[in-house]
Amino acid sequence: MKWASKDILLSSFKRIITTIAVILIILALIFIVTISYLVGDSLVHPLIRTVLFVSTSLKSHHISDNV
Repeated sequence: MKWASKDILLSSFKRIITTIAVILIILALIFIVTISYLVGDSLVHPLIRTVLFVSTSLKSHHISDNV
């Protein structure tokens, strides 16, 4: 029974971490989009592309983890 409770704790801990990571990515996207509207600089667009690429690669990695 001790092992089962440890596995449940571990899976819930992973779920909490991934939820926090997704929330942070969404907040970062909102922050970057807001800055791009305020600054209007061409420097921000590569940043948005980089963040989108990282977030999609994280999502695909997370999906492969579940399978």
